[in-house]
Amino acid sequence: MEGGGKKRKMEDEEEKIEKFYALIRSTREVRQLLRGNSNGLKEKKDEKKEDSKAAGGWNPTFQPEDFLEDVKISGHHGGGSSKAKQEEEEEEEDKKEEDKEDKDHG
Repeated sequence: MEGGGKKRKMEDEEEKIEKFYALIRSTREVRQLLRGNSNGLKEKKDEKKEDSKAAGGWNPTFQPEDFLEDVKISGHHGGGSSKAKQEEEEEEEDKKEEDKEDKDHG
């Protein structure tokens, strides 16, 4: 009976592999459609180079200001702007002064 169990496992594995490769094929087809190569014809080398440059991918650029909101929320700043640090230090000083005044009056 063990031989039948192993055979069934092998069949399951093969089925999973086939599904995996089918998924890869469909992903490639979608990618080609999105790139505009749906006709399946080979293009000239020059045109292909231009397409690859245009469809080369998104190259984002970031500025420190993009992360200021995140820094305020998390309270962490790994090399953030000096202005944000300065404001935070001023807030801490204000808190210390308020605490000192509360202790003196209380």
